[in-house]
Amino acid sequence: MKNFTTIAFSGAPLTGKTTLSLSVAGRLRQNGIEAAVVPEAVRGSHYFASGKMCNALNMEVLSLQILAEARERNHNQFLVLDRCVYDLIAYFRLREARNDPWPIDRSSIEQFLYAHSKSYDLVFLCTHPQQLEKDPFREKETLGEQEIANEIEAVLKGSRREYLTVPDQKPLEFVIRTLIDRDIIPVRCQ
Repeated sequence: MKNFTTIAFSGAPLTGKTTLSLSVAGRLRQNGIEAAVVPEAVRGSHYFASGKMCNALNMEVLSLQILAEARERNHNQFLVLDRCVYDLIAYFRLREARNDPWPIDRSSIEQFLYAHSKSYDLVFLCTHPQQLEKDPFREKETLGEQEIANEIEAVLKGSRREYLTVPDQKPLEFVIRTLIDRDIIPVRCQ
């Protein structure tokens, strides 16, 4: 087992990323592994609080995401990311397509985010919409869920790194089994 691990969940809104992140971290903690969930950074944004959905929001979320990951790495041996930088790339691209320019050079941001994503040991793509309560955040979002899902998957494919699609049935068991099979966590976590 490695000394430090980061797994990331990616996907459109309402596909179960938060539920799965919390469940995985809970299972790890039950088995003595110091695990933390880095929540979706957008909820801490002042742009989000004002209802302004734009690429300036994405830049602020990018900063909050990277800082939260760094902060939690100092205190835990295992990080579970509720969202990851691949999602941010997708949102930047979709907003740009709607004439909301990137705040700085697009290729520089993408190169930085792809380089940062190399710190992720494993990426899971959540694709199955969940029946969840209404989320006030999602009511502010103007991008369609399928549009977001398609762009996130395109970003992941373009990253040329392995990612695993989480099945609709028994997603927690799938993630835990994958982590055990890859010697990322001990068998006792099953």
